[in-house]
Amino acid sequence: MAKTLVGLYDTFTDAEQVVQDLVKHGFDRSDVWMTTHNGQSRSASSSYAAETRMDDRDGLETLTDYGVPAEEARSYMEGVRRGGTLVVVKASDEQADRGMEIMNRLQPIDIHDRMAQWRKEGWTGSVSNAASSTAVHAGTTARQGRESHGRRVEGDRDVTIPVVEEELTVGTREVERGRVRVHSRVEQHPVEEQVRIHEEKVTVERHPVNRPATEADLKASAEETIELTETAEVPVVEKRARVVEEVVVRKEVDEHVETVRETVRRKDVDVDRETTGRMETGRETVRTAAAPDFSTYMADWRRHHTTTFAGSGTTYEDYEPAYRYGYELGTAERYRGRDWAALESEARRDWEARRSGTWERFKDAIRYGWDKVRTGDTTSYRDRAAEPTTATRSGTIPDFANYASDYRTHHSATFANSGLSYQDYEPAYRYGYELGTTERYRGRDWAALESEARRDWEARRPGTWEQFKDAIRYGWDKIRR
Repeated sequence: MAKTLVGLYDTFTDAEQVVQDLVKHGFDRSDVWMTTHNGQSRSASSSYAAETRMDDRDGLETLTDYGVPAEEARSYMEGVRRGGTLVVVKASDEQADRGMEIMNRLQPIDIHDRMAQWRKEGWTGSVSNAASSTAVHAGTTARQGRESHGRRVEGDRDVTIPVVEEELTVGTREVERGRVRVHSRVEQHPVEEQVRIHEEKVTVERHPVNRPATEADLKASAEETIELTETAEVPVVEKRARVVEEVVVRKEVDEHVETVRETVRRKDVDVDRETTGRMETGRETVRTAAAPDFSTYMADWRRHHTTTFAGSGTTYEDYEPAYRYGYELGTAERYRGRDWAALESEARRDWEARRSGTWERFKDAIRYGWDKVRTGDTTSYRDRAAEPTTATRSGTIPDFANYASDYRTHHSATFANSGLSYQDYEPAYRYGYELGTTERYRGRDWAALESEARRDWEARRPGTWEQFKDAIRYGWDKIRR
């Protein structure tokens, strides 16, 4: 019996990766269908080249044709309208489990949780809890796992949501830091000493004489043997060992206090309260209107590529995936309300998983795409570059003190766990403020001025650019807007 696998993803990039993985693992291209939030439907068999326009009704009818109940189909199409990308796969019984495993790798949206959120925002659609015999929804397993941590109750009954916080416990353990070995050895080296030698030697001399012999001479003429002994001294060497030095080896014990810095996680709960036309959150007011389509920004991104990357030897088509990824970061609900410093590491991980080793090359285009969507600025790059800044429009440059409160808030939200105070980061915010108010940088975007700004900063604080660059850019960005 054939089954239909359905998965809704926050970003086009995730959905595209899922489709590629499905085809790679043996799914027929003609059995994989994908539709994006701009109402474009694509089949994997067309290698994403062919596009056909379809409204929500067409998408709803297509899903119901695949076996998805009408009410659930409406919820999926609402997710597509809000910026998601839908992947639908026809699978045999033998392929179904493998297909679900592939689709769940990139964390598809839990449609039931997302629907609860939409209802809080005022959406009046409904979702049936009835299961379909032919439709299998990606993300179901993850949802069931989360519900085991609390109980979910609809209507006017209580909802219990756990708040989980990690505690830091610091102890000690003994580790080997190194060893000291003391070796003794025997060395030989020549020495000299002088000693006086006594030597005796017998000599025989003959002297011719002519005198009368005396009585003594006559007595001495008898036969006689005289023996004399020759003696001589020779050096005698004796060695005696003496202790001339002592080497003492001891282990000294020292105790000191060491500060351990770590991060602990806390699962907290944000309460959203709906007001007329807007949804108020604990951080900021979030507009729930759908973001402009990707194609709205394409002309601007082409101009940005020409202006910023013209000397790189690349085409706009090489950089379009980066602009698209930045656009998806700006429109994805999971990144709503987060600034670049808070999401960059996660965005880099996702990007590197698909295009390993290319983040540094494309990150400026990614951030530019994200920044355009986040600010809702549909002005072309050329027009905005020529447009005067806030400071020049008003005729005066706001004092640094006007932004100090905002910079402190940004430091607390972004660098609280860095171990450095706001005073440590204030020079970085001030430098960003100076970049934003200096005449020579007017009309230049971050990619165009970053290398020069880095040189100036490193001349004063060598080796600290990577540590402080996010604060510098935030300071510059505030002035620019």
